[in-house]
Amino acid sequence: AHVVEVAVLDLSVHGFPHVEVVTDYRVTFVEGVNSHSARVLRRPSGADAPDLAVLGIEPFPGMPFVQGFRSDVTPAADGDRVMMLGFPYRTFRVYEGVVTRWRSPDGHDYLMFDRPVHPGASGSPLVDPTGAIVGIAKGRLENPDTGEPIESGGISIPIGDVRSVWP
Repeated sequence: AHVVEVAVLDLSVHGFPHVEVVTDYRVTFVEGVNSHSARVLRRPSGADAPDLAVLGIEPFPGMPFVQGFRSDVTPAADGDRVMMLGFPYRTFRVYEGVVTRWRSPDGHDYLMFDRPVHPGASGSPLVDPTGAIVGIAKGRLENPDTGEPIESGGISIPIGDVRSVWP
């Protein structure tokens, strides 16, 4: 599923650069026909919390669901091949890439991979060749000096960090 941000409060005009707070959530599945209103069920708190949330929607006939999700899979390692399944620009795409570990300036560990995370693909799963989800796409890398996106790289939250929000 893909979360579509419908109503956004842009805080950059209030002195918080590059910060947006989503105030309304919609979820659209692969078929892309219908979107469903969603609510936040769980969001981690604290300075070290990952940028994740679990959303809930009302069940509907034929609704797809994750069966057997595990957050205790073997972590992805440098050189591992992965696929990112996402909806950049509201179109379903599959991207293949290679993982490297990366520690951000704030000390968080992420998986870096050699494909960009375009708008609409954040929150997409990073899947290893066995089909296990090893990460959740977060965004593009940015040049620390200019803030400009680096088109050749994306980052994802390692799946082990999802344990803090998964029910």
